[in-house]
Amino acid sequence: MLDELLIFSDDQDIFDTDDDVDSSVIDLGVADPNQGPGKKKKVVVEVGTAVSGGTSIKAGLYESADASTYTLVAEGPVVLVAAALAGKKLLEVMLPDTHGRYLKIVYTNAGANTAGTAYAYIDIP
Repeated sequence: MLDELLIFSDDQDIFDTDDDVDSSVIDLGVADPNQGPGKKKKVVVEVGTAVSGGTSIKAGLYESADASTYTLVAEGPVVLVAAALAGKKLLEVMLPDTHGRYLKIVYTNAGANTAGTAYAYIDIP
């Protein structure tokens, strides 16, 4: 099941000469959104349109209690541009049992990527 409120990126451009591109922030609406074990949700990030022009790209999941200071929760592998084709998973992890109220994805580019989009969302099994 996919809820539109749990989408970080919907065919979002993920290239930038400044290296890092942020997705939309998902506000879970409560200070302690943790549901504990047994309520697993998966965070998925996949390439929409092939990445090109640079060297590589990777995606990371970040959390925050205040939407100001973010901490890395999980990071996908570095994916070479030649392999960053449509459908390639940049990150696929279970959302941790404990996390902050605010979540976002950060795309990190190496080299001067000039094209590429991504879909990123929280999947509810």
